[in-house]
Amino acid sequence: LTWRIASAIAVGAIVFAALALLAWNEHRTLKTYKGLKAAGDAVVSIDAGRVDGAQNGKLVYVSAIVDSQEGLSDPDFDIAATGLVLKRSVEMYQWKEKKETKEEQKLGGGTERVTTYRYEKVWDDDLIDSSEFRESGHDNPRQMRYRDARFAVSDARIGAWRADDSVLDALDSQPLQLAEAGEFPDGFVRADAQTLYAGRGSLSAPQIGDLRVRYSLVPVQEASLIAEVAGEGFKAWQSPAGTEVYLVESGRHAPAELVAHAQSSNSLIGWLLRGLGFILLWVAFSMMLAPLST
Repeated sequence: LTWRIASAIAVGAIVFAALALLAWNEHRTLKTYKGLKAAGDAVVSIDAGRVDGAQNGKLVYVSAIVDSQEGLSDPDFDIAATGLVLKRSVEMYQWKEKKETKEEQKLGGGTERVTTYRYEKVWDDDLIDSSEFRESGHDNPRQMRYRDARFAVSDARIGAWRADDSVLDALDSQPLQLAEAGEFPDGFVRADAQTLYAGRGSLSAPQIGDLRVRYSLVPVQEASLIAEVAGEGFKAWQSPAGTEVYLVESGRHAPAELVAHAQSSNSLIGWLLRGLGFILLWVAFSMMLAPLST
């Protein structure tokens, strides 16, 4: 009886969650669509080459080169580059526990849930706590000497306008090629054109606790933007539908293209969430009808 009550509560909760998700998603999708449509109707193109205070508070379109007069560097590894953003990715070779639970037939009838644990070696950018592992003998280091880091210029401009992190984070990046000669922290060597390595092993035969470091660079490039003018920079525009519009893409794109791309992303997210909602409903009704198959 207790199991039946718990199952009924679980089914009800899943159905409620699925219906709530579907309703919220339809509301979100429609609001976003209306907001983007309003942006496409209201946006005006302005001169990227000069800051015009008369445009303050207006929804505008700008397309220009995003540039900077500053340099980029990672002081920990003495890595320097010319561009807009330098990102450091640090990974450690570690043990990872994987749990698998399945139902097996019992002698004499019935089933039982059996959980098995297996361990594999992986590169991971986060420290995996091996003290929580089910089985001993798979110990990871307790700390990482270095972690991921991001270094960005502070004077980025798109044309004459100030470009903040919302612009920089939307731009394309590329792997940074490391110079053959360089001074790195103790234990690190240049393993290949894109990787610094430290440890007892190598890229082809790593050992637990080894570190590899790679960089990506956002170079100077052209970008297109639709946003509201705020002083010498930009901010998200509040649409009549109650949504925020701040569209940025690498390369030269017409205003209609930026809006169309955003509408396409909105539609894709909408269909993905609809699919998730219907899967939840299918699970719930499968649980409801399971007694019939028995």
